[in-house]
Amino acid sequence: PCYLRVQWVMRNGIVQHSDWYPGLTMFSSFEEIQMVLFKKNEDLGNGIRCDRPCNQSDDTSLVVRPPKQGEDCNPSMRSTPLGVPATWPVGPVLQQQCFSWLNNISQQGPQQGEHFVSKADADFGRNWCWVGLKEFGCHRQWSDHLTWSQMQALAVEQGVTTKLEFHPLQVPNLCDKRSNGGHRSWSKEDWTNARVWFENKVAVYVLSLPQSWQRRQLVGQCLGELNIKFKFVDGIDMRLPGALKRAQQEKLVPDNFNFERAQANAYSERQNMGSAGSIVGTVGCAAAHFRAQRAELKKPVMERKPIVLILEDDTCPEKDFIPRLWALVTSEVPCDWQAV
Repeated sequence: PCYLRVQWVMRNGIVQHSDWYPGLTMFSSFEEIQMVLFKKNEDLGNGIRCDRPCNQSDDTSLVVRPPKQGEDCNPSMRSTPLGVPATWPVGPVLQQQCFSWLNNISQQGPQQGEHFVSKADADFGRNWCWVGLKEFGCHRQWSDHLTWSQMQALAVEQGVTTKLEFHPLQVPNLCDKRSNGGHRSWSKEDWTNARVWFENKVAVYVLSLPQSWQRRQLVGQCLGELNIKFKFVDGIDMRLPGALKRAQQEKLVPDNFNFERAQANAYSERQNMGSAGSIVGTVGCAAAHFRAQRAELKKPVMERKPIVLILEDDTCPEKDFIPRLWALVTSEVPCDWQAV
């Protein structure tokens, strides 16, 4: 009952009855909403109430401080620990159970009717409980911006993974918080500080194929309305003859990169990327991102911006994108961040 109530608050309650849940927004985390329900002692029927969220207290030490102009990070945020990320210690019996659950699922779309996994897949030795969580909790809910605990709950509901608790992120209080990067009520001072910070700190590049003039017009219009200065960086169309060789000469792709071998590996049964077609788009996109980063590094040191923002030509940011990015960088990310 508590899980269903939290889901209702996330999707409906905050919008329809914001006065019932002061302090909550559409970007509040599952745990934050559960904590509010716990403090309200809200009756969910038959005397059932939400418990305090696991690993949640009234400690405010992790609350982000207000942004300060001229900073590139929040030194009070705990840095990401080094080392190998956590693994899910699922025993062989549970692994077999997760595989059986997935084997009972039928594919959707062009492969409709086929099993999600086959008996031959069992030889690959993958963590099938993790496969079920990722596919049915994450990949198929990608636009919902859920936390990992919510994703796991959905995968469990669909009968494809275990309830065994797992935290894949090393710093969930930072990386699994839905409010980070979200909308706020920006003051006039916020807008001014954010604009000054953006112009001094951020270089913007847009990846686009030279012939995609319509896309270039649209993204130019969107960024122009936000007064965001940017430069186009030519994308790399790997379908063109000699494109891979030219990218290697430009040092955007390693000299020893074997495209045929990589493509064969992508088509293999283990990777199962055949339905996505050739990987030429993936390789070209990655190379273009490197080209954009290099464009900034080619500038004289004193002209370089500390932050490089790379967009693709089908991007149209939210109207408050600049203060959102300003708040994200200056008050939410720790000082060891490299990429967001």
